[in-house]
Amino acid sequence: MASDEKDTNGISRRDFTTRIGAAAAGLALGGEFFRPGAYAAGRSGRILGANDRVVTASVGVRGQGRRVLDDKEIDAIVIAIPNHWHALATIWGLQAGKLVYVEKPASHTVWEGRKMVEAAHAYNKVVQVGTMNRSRPKVREAIKFIQDGGIGKVYMARGLCFKPRPSIGKYPDGPMSPSDPAFSF
Repeated sequence: MASDEKDTNGISRRDFTTRIGAAAAGLALGGEFFRPGAYAAGRSGRILGANDRVVTASVGVRGQGRRVLDDKEIDAIVIAIPNHWHALATIWGLQAGKLVYVEKPASHTVWEGRKMVEAAHAYNKVVQVGTMNRSRPKVREAIKFIQDGGIGKVYMARGLCFKPRPSIGKYPDGPMSPSDPAFSF
């Protein structure tokens, strides 16, 4: 079946994929888009209704998303870029009037995190940080076990995660120019 060809239920693959993507983004952002009284980002301030669309865009997936912040049709961004860019991309998204979902870690330093919170307040936008792993029942049980003294007094913890990832490319040594396409999103 072609992507725009309807199946027996009257929905195309393209429609199905679009609806699943919007639902996933809404859930990932804590349902903020769908609560009563939610306002459309970058729109006229009207209340979202059942027939309104929330348009999301990913920033960083396979290097995509460099012009997303200028697009007035985009309501929200999902940030999946290298960790050290999370805070700045979040602030840029808020400045551009977008709602933001950012992968963890939200920031590299406490100062960056505070600047993100300040920007969310200043631009009156919602930011959601992806910490969904902590919501899993087994992870919650493990946290409670540790907090209840199950392994004794914890004086140090160290975490390490190795995952194969594609190259983010190379940039020659020296300062980056703001006009360089690798500099902006």
